[in-house]
This record gives sequence, C-alpha cells and structure tokens, in this order.
Amino acid sequence: MLKTIFGKTLFEKRWILLLWVIALFVTNVALIQIFPPIKEAFSGMMESIPPSLQGWFGTDGAMWSTIKGFVSMEVGGQMSLVIMVFAIVFATSLFAAEEASGTLMTQLARPVSRTSYLLQKYLALLVACAAMTVVFWLGAWLGTVILNDAIQLSSFVQPALMVFLLTAGIASLTFAIGAITGNKNLPGVLIGFYAVVGYFITSMRTGAEIVDTLSRFTPFYYYNSTNVFFDGLNGGHVLVLLALVLIPPIIAWPIFRRRDLKTR
Repeated sequence: MLKTIFGKTLFEKRWILLLWVIALFVTNVALIQIFPPIKEAFSGMMESIPPSLQGWFGTDGAMWSTIKGFVSMEVGGQMSLVIMVFAIVFATSLFAAEEASGTLMTQLARPVSRTSYLLQKYLALLVACAAMTVVFWLGAWLGTVILNDAIQLSSFVQPALMVFLLTAGIASLTFAIGAITGNKNLPGVLIGFYAVVGYFITSMRTGAEIVDTLSRFTPFYYYNSTNVFFDGLNGGHVLVLLALVLIPPIIAWPIFRRRDLKTR
C-alpha cells in the first residue's frame, strides 16, 4: 500500500489525522453533555430573538428542547465550521505544500503520471473526509448514550452523508485551486474566506431577500436548508453538493497536467 501515492499520503498524514479524530470525537462527546443545563433557558430565550437572527440558532426554538433537535442544530450546524477547518487545512497540505517545498518533483520523478498523482491524492482526500465524518457523528452519538438519552445510530446516516458532502466539497475546492495555482497559501485563504462568509450569509438568510439569494451560491444553503434529522434528504441539494465534490478536480486536472510546476 505504501508503494502507492494514495497509501503513502495517508501514512504520512496519519498523526495529523489521528489528532483531528481525537479532537473531533472528544469535542462532540463533551458538547452533548451541556444539553441538560441549557435546555430550558435556551428554549425560552428563542422567543425573544428577532426572526432575522433566528436562522443562526434554528428557526424553531422547540428544537432545542429535545436531544435530537440539539444535536441537529448544535453539532450538525455550529460544529460544521470545525470540520470545515480540517477540510481546508488537510486539502492544502496534500500537494500545494509539496510543490512549494519542491518535493512534488521528486515524487513525479518516479514512474507515475500527473493524472495518477492527482487522482490518488484526491482519493486520499476523500477517505480522510469520510473518516472525519464518521468520527464526527460517532462522538455525537456516544454523547447521547452517556446522557442516557441515546439517538438510534441509524438516525445519523443521512446527516453523516450531508456532512461528508459538505466537507468533501470544501476540500475539493481547496484541492483544485492548489492544483491550478501551485500556491500553498492562496487556496486556504480563498476557501477559508468563502466558507466563513458563506456560513454567516446562510445563517442570516431569513433576514432579507438579497441575503437569501446570495446564500444560494454557498454550499451551506444546500447543507442547512433542510433539517435532515427530521425531514430526510433533499435529492436536489445532494446533487448540488455532489457536483461541488466532483467538478472542481475535473476542471483542475487538465490545467495541472500542462502547467509548469514550481521547483522551489
């Protein structure tokens, strides 16, 4: 396995992945434990929040009075920013950093084509995003078990799919910009800014029509518009996020194959 770019990439990143796995898992387990003390207070507080700001917390205050609603809003909503950070950092480190350091040319000196190199790096990225998604929701599930208010594990399958598509979509955008430009810093700055601004715009989309329109140009609109825990998947939204996962690397592929690589 270590003879392949795919296996070598995951092996080299194993400690980073392990640290992220532990951090996400422990954070979500601990986060669920704060549900009892804030249950009553937050449910009542929602009544005094202006409608234009309720999108930040979830439009239905009653959602916060159940463990499933809390997990949906707090873990699936607010904590999605954390897993976005992982997606951007990990995607940036895959080969944009390698090209900037000059190690990319060494790897391509082996009998491996640029196409194979790009594909294997991309597959390693998807596997890492999938691993983070599984751990992300396992932590939330275990947190509910500790509270003796467990949610059925099967209830996390559809939300996990949406988190994976969102994470992989942001990672794919970062990955593609790195492949196109060869710049180590630009992808993280651009996609980080886009993700944060998109998250806030989508959270406030009920406040004005123009904000709602702008939110449709962010992945968070398709991730958050339907409460998957309660309403199930929206097929159209799944397809949009799937396109975000697949299209950027396809666009980047012919450019990466032809451009001059940096040799440091």
